[in-house]
Amino acid sequence: MCSDLLAQDVFTDQHLEDARSEGTLDLTILELEIDGSTARAVIENHGVNADEIAFAREGGRWKWCEY
Repeated sequence: MCSDLLAQDVFTDQHLEDARSEGTLDLTILELEIDGSTARAVIENHGVNADEIAFAREGGRWKWCEY
């Protein structure tokens, strides 16, 4: 997760552990738009529930940056 998302304190360690225990992800990127160090992607999980998600490039890596 990006630093802005981590600073919002919306997730506890327990929330992350619970989310990971719900099963595996099968993600498909349907659309991707990169603008410098930010990006937006439309992603499906298991072929359903397409969602637009923001990312930020920090420390040379792309990180999830939207809840």
